[in-house]
Amino acid sequence: GDRVALLRAGARVAPGWLGRMRATPGDVVRSASNGAALLLSRAALTAVGGFDVVLDAPGFELADWLRRAEAAELAFATSDEPIDGPASPADPETPAAARYAAKWAASPPTHLPLGSDAGFRPDLPPVEVVEAAARNLLVTPPWADAAEIAALAARLETLPDDVAVWLRAAPGEGPAAVAQLGEVDDRVLIIDAPLAPDREGGLYTAADAVYCEPRWPHADRDLRRAIDTERCVLRDADAFDAWLRGELA
Repeated sequence: GDRVALLRAGARVAPGWLGRMRATPGDVVRSASNGAALLLSRAALTAVGGFDVVLDAPGFELADWLRRAEAAELAFATSDEPIDGPASPADPETPAAARYAAKWAASPPTHLPLGSDAGFRPDLPPVEVVEAAARNLLVTPPWADAAEIAALAARLETLPDDVAVWLRAAPGEGPAAVAQLGEVDDRVLIIDAPLAPDREGGLYTAADAVYCEPRWPHADRDLRRAIDTERCVLRDADAFDAWLRGELA
């Protein structure tokens, strides 16, 4: 059909409810009362995409989807159809709350659909990095962008004693990466080991934080991986510097 109906678990509907909701024009039609039912146009789903799978907790997936729909300037409406159902609160104490906050702290927020990073496993144990420090920062730099690499190298000239920065490079590209960076702190490590997509998750879980500028290639993938593995996400140079100073964890 041209619309998709969503009912909150435990919602109670009256005969003919769907037809009455369909009579209300709009891309996103909420039921009256506490919005236990939603009617979404196919065009809305195409424009906004599906629910964000990293926000797997009551309330956050829907809140995130509706915010993205508002940002897409879709037409919202409320039907006169009253549908009773339990509330779906967004519990601020769940891990999803931190993920939701991190996602919407970005401008624009990062949204990746299910399957955008096939094979990545955020639940794997950390890989062993022999040169790890007390605090470890993972970065996948845009190696093809000389200006970005120069700016990054300038921030890596001197690091705190308790910090190591891991720079992810393609397999076998370590020597070229070292040449690009020039003189940097000894606690900067180039990681060019070939890892399967699932084992890459262990590299993220071994790190304490992930630095990724939203303008970098693969930024969506790297930010999603950081959020999936619940790492501290650093999205700009100010956050990078604050983390080095120990002001972010």
